[in-house]
Amino acid sequence: AAAIWLANGHNPHDPATNTLLLSGGDSWTGPAISTWFEGEPVVEVMNALGYRATVIGNHEFDFGRDVLIKRIGQAQYPYLAANLYREGTTETPDWVQPYLLTEVNGVTVGIIGLAYENTPSVTSTLNLTGLEFGDYAPALEHWVPVVREQGAEVLVVLSHIPGQDLVVLAEQVKELDIALFLGGHDHRTRTSASGGALVATSGGSWEDYIQVRLVYDP
Repeated sequence: AAAIWLANGHNPHDPATNTLLLSGGDSWTGPAISTWFEGEPVVEVMNALGYRATVIGNHEFDFGRDVLIKRIGQAQYPYLAANLYREGTTETPDWVQPYLLTEVNGVTVGIIGLAYENTPSVTSTLNLTGLEFGDYAPALEHWVPVVREQGAEVLVVLSHIPGQDLVVLAEQVKELDIALFLGGHDHRTRTSASGGALVATSGGSWEDYIQVRLVYDP
């Protein structure tokens, strides 16, 4: 999980308007109540906490695609994955969004989701029939201009990508001027800088989170 505190001079102490709560995926599988009810209690809690978006992790497919789509329908926040495609195309499935535009403290934030490209090697391929996981950089190169054209002032990549891979990616796409890369999957809490951006990942099992403070000067 990541909480982004965005300050731009307005409502500096109001968490309801200046905090963006995000998840790096793998929201369920583990706690008995979640496994028994196939993720439904987790989505209920994330709805209550006010999560703004999550990314598709490999464990989102653990109970099959039909259950995943049911959980997405239950969620009051979108599931993002700009590099998840229908097989043989560059089109995202209709139950996933490539990005989200949202306002935080008067600033328009563009959030682009990236699923782990090696998902087929860490989950049952039976649940991935008809899907492909594409490379990260081409997805960002395609969607960043789209999101900027639609008014994004600050760009965030929300991913289920291990930290070391995310550091490499941030350097590869530094010309895209992305402020923050958030990752997951490796269950390690770490922060670093790469390509002029902040890269941060949080640990697993709902035991910790990353809090990032961004200051935007219009």
